[in-house]
Amino acid sequence: MTLLNNWLDANQPDVFIISGDMTAGPEKSLNLLNQLQNSNLQIKIIFVHGNHDVYYGDSTQAYEILLKFPGNLGNGPIKLDDNWVVIGEGGWYDYTFGMKDYNAEHYALGTFGNFTWPDKTYANWPMDDQNLTDYYVEKIEKWLQEYEGKNIIMVTHYEGKNIIMVTHYEGIEIICNPLGYYPHEWNHSSPEKEIHSTIKVIVI
Repeated sequence: MTLLNNWLDANQPDVFIISGDMTAGPEKSLNLLNQLQNSNLQIKIIFVHGNHDVYYGDSTQAYEILLKFPGNLGNGPIKLDDNWVVIGEGGWYDYTFGMKDYNAEHYALGTFGNFTWPDKTYANWPMDDQNLTDYYVEKIEKWLQEYEGKNIIMVTHYEGKNIIMVTHYEGIEIICNPLGYYPHEWNHSSPEKEIHSTIKVIVI
């Protein structure tokens, strides 16, 4: 949190967007989001949940807890000015980029050899993955239609085909710049450099 606050203090963006996975669990994530916003009152903090944020006995309840943060896009689009709007949702998996030769039954089990996908253990939704993905896609489609003609920044935690197809317009720029798992997905030796390297500045 200190490293992030240092970057925000030094760069002073008007808006700072977090595309999920603050922590493992909704209460911790909500607490950190509130701390970040309260420490940077002049900056609009915007958020969508990731899979880790909804690790909970009931992920629907976890989702509702995270909606308490005013900047959660699950509450609806956020207008930046008369021309620009931010639209998004956390989303879920449609398995577009899944493993070759894996079918729906394999994904439902969430296992590969002796490995069990953590989301199958810690995320607990009342519907299957594809129906949950469809739910989020429908919400995003509705909001995109409402703001047709505006300049849109769309945010999601997932990059599946169903989500990308929703924004299949000419001139779209897709940015995927995640903070990977430490240490095997890091490119820098220090946390400060790694975190700062994953922040993308957009001027509109």
